[in-house]
Amino acid sequence: MSRCGSPPGPPLGRGAGADGARQASVIVGGWVLDNLADDGSAVDAPLVPLPRLAVVMGTTIDAARAAMRRAVAAGLVGQVGHRRGSAQAYRLLHAAEREADLAPYAALVTALADDDQTDLAVAAIRASCHPAVGYGLGRRAWMLLVADALELDPRTAWRWPAAAIRRARAAVQASGLDRAVDGPDLVARLTAAARRPTGPDGGTTPEVLAAEAEAVRRVKATARREAVLEVRAARDAARAERTEASRTARVAKARRATTPAPAPRTTPARRTLRLPADWVARGGDEAQLRAALARRGLEVVEVDAAAGTVVAGERGSAPS
Repeated sequence: MSRCGSPPGPPLGRGAGADGARQASVIVGGWVLDNLADDGSAVDAPLVPLPRLAVVMGTTIDAARAAMRRAVAAGLVGQVGHRRGSAQAYRLLHAAEREADLAPYAALVTALADDDQTDLAVAAIRASCHPAVGYGLGRRAWMLLVADALELDPRTAWRWPAAAIRRARAAVQASGLDRAVDGPDLVARLTAAARRPTGPDGGTTPEVLAAEAEAVRRVKATARREAVLEVRAARDAARAERTEASRTARVAKARRATTPAPAPRTTPARRTLRLPADWVARGGDEAQLRAALARRGLEVVEVDAAAGTVVAGERGSAPS
């Protein structure tokens, strides 16, 4: 955490981008300290969702992404692994390697680790995510608070121009933050600043702006989760449908392989028989003729009295 005010290791540069990288790394450091507290998760490489970081910093997601990339490039934080999406895990780096640089801040490091909120410097550093900073005073006013608490000169520590220092000093003095005597006093003054409308003609307070930004983030996060669940449900349903179709095809194929083919139908044989010579003279009783043929397993197909013949076939061969 105190690297925010210690001489830089890898080049970080100057300007708003460098200041954003410093703030982002301090915010991540604060989340690490929260995790390592007695009631924390003990995770020293927390996930940093860019939408959440952007809300805390009072900036855009693209700016938050750029700040984290610059912090990683400068060695302030290190990315742990890689995950799909915007949330990546980060860990603070180089504290052990830069023991000589951090030696003057040994007491501060201990106070930070103990979350000593009575310490003015601890309160100033942990104010990195206060609504008064992200949505009111601005990043450089916060950094000036840190510089004053650590007795740093922004001109040499961060290569700020004199005009930037004057603007930041004016914001700090206008809110009475320079008169804070300890941690609780500074937090109270920051909270009061967050509840004052911005602009000379009034308007929305930083506290409300921060709450609105967080509400929007939560709505978008919920919408993203619901969209992901819908996509997963559709994908699972399609997979189940394909599985069922494949199973049905396999069962049908197995049945075809084990079911014998039906025997081909044969046309019953037909024959032409001579009618009795006196059949017509006796009245041509076709019913009697049918009965006589039925006893032989035949049935009448066609009677030709003129030719004196009858076409008979096996039962079932006669046309319906």
